[in-house]
Amino acid sequence: MKRLIDRSIQIAGIICFAFAVWIVWREGCRVGWYHLWQLILTTTVWVLITVFVLLICDYLVLSGYDILALRYLKKKMPFPLVLRASS
Repeated sequence: MKRLIDRSIQIAGIICFAFAVWIVWREGCRVGWYHLWQLILTTTVWVLITVFVLLICDYLVLSGYDILALRYLKKKMPFPLVLRASS
């Protein structure tokens, strides 16, 4: 029974991911990929740097959350492994 529940959760995750990819694809086609690419190219460097820095901060916060959860569960994992699993 547990195996069936685990498999169902995995399938639900794949379906949700596929649905999200489909939505992004549909919206991209509606706007036009050329227009989106031009919008990215005309974005200022400072905005792109800010986005990149915030992305790194978000990744570190999520990794920190995972580390705190592992400590609460009294599980030990190497920090690089936690970083890779947090993505």
